[in-house]
Amino acid sequence: MSDQIKFMILDNMPIVSEQEGHDIQNPDMEITLNILANSQILRYPGDHPLSGRLVLDVNGKVQYRRTEFSKEPQPNVDLRKPDRSYTYVTEEIEAEINLQPFIIKDQQLGSFK
Repeated sequence: MSDQIKFMILDNMPIVSEQEGHDIQNPDMEITLNILANSQILRYPGDHPLSGRLVLDVNGKVQYRRTEFSKEPQPNVDLRKPDRSYTYVTEEIEAEINLQPFIIKDQQLGSFK
């Protein structure tokens, strides 16, 4: 995979590949949208003062990140929307949001590193 170039996708919804979409619909597969959501949720890194907490966007919504690889350079993709109804939150994530005491205004993710 050394000849692959990494790029990121950010969204307020879990980022589901076509194959994952089929797998979610198949009751014999052990994958659900909640499993994907919990694995893609964006959190502050270990060296940050808010380590492990959810990174909310400027609209106070959760964010999901997926890392993809390509043979050709690809720009990072930002699919987030300001619409408050455009979001997906599992029960676990909702409970965690309700426990967070504040949202940092004007936080920046830079180049999604």
